[in-house]
Amino acid sequence: FIAVWRGDASDELLDRYVRQRRTATVEHVQAMSIRNKRLLEEKDPQVRRERFMDLLRVAADSVAAKEYLLGSSMIAGVRRAAEIA
Repeated sequence: FIAVWRGDASDELLDRYVRQRRTATVEHVQAMSIRNKRLLEEKDPQVRRERFMDLLRVAADSVAAKEYLLGSSMIAGVRRAAEIA
């Protein structure tokens, strides 16, 4: 961004950044926020227990746990954004 400010790069660099951040936000951050909001608002104890059991299953599966952590830490979103030209 400093390169754009200094005139060493075109405004296309900023346009790419916007595409990257928007994609990461929509695909990862927004989805995570919606999921978390639903978890917090759930009143049915049976549904809450089922969701908790789902988390336990994820924690017990090393591949699923890694994917969950990559998503919740936003690493997956950053990686996805880096794929966008």
